[in-house]
Amino acid sequence: MNPQVLIPVALMLGLSAPLALAETATSPETATPAAQTQVPASVTIDGAISAQAEKIVAGTLDTAKFDQLKVIAHQKAVVMQCDAFNLDPTKYSLILAGVYPTAKEFDALEEKAQIRYQSVVMLTMGMLIGGDLAGAATDSAAYCAAAEEERGQDDTIWAKP
Repeated sequence: MNPQVLIPVALMLGLSAPLALAETATSPETATPAAQTQVPASVTIDGAISAQAEKIVAGTLDTAKFDQLKVIAHQKAVVMQCDAFNLDPTKYSLILAGVYPTAKEFDALEEKAQIRYQSVVMLTMGMLIGGDLAGAATDSAAYCAAAEEERGQDDTIWAKP
């Protein structure tokens, strides 16, 4: 679309993202090789889901707990997507417990805050798993091969093969 048309439409709709796109738009003839390189869909999906999930956890989970939740969700998605992987329920429980406050800290929260915390964790976990599975669907074989390379890490929820 022509930037002269796109910019007024974007302004009418109150959108700023199309403005950035219009500013950086190039035709295939004038694009540099770097501009012609496409970002894999799985990377775009992961970035979009992570950005939205980060908004949901803001004020509830700190960065370390959110990062741990992303790792758990990824590993859970691997179990769902890749036949060679199984969940170790004990490891899963122990690692997931690290996302929550201690029992004493959790009990000190008001009931509404406890419900919010649990809801945020579960909603975010579902979002992250779904996003990871969507990314995996773009190239399942590569996704599972990459997971095989991760298998040797100590902090996984996967059962030993």
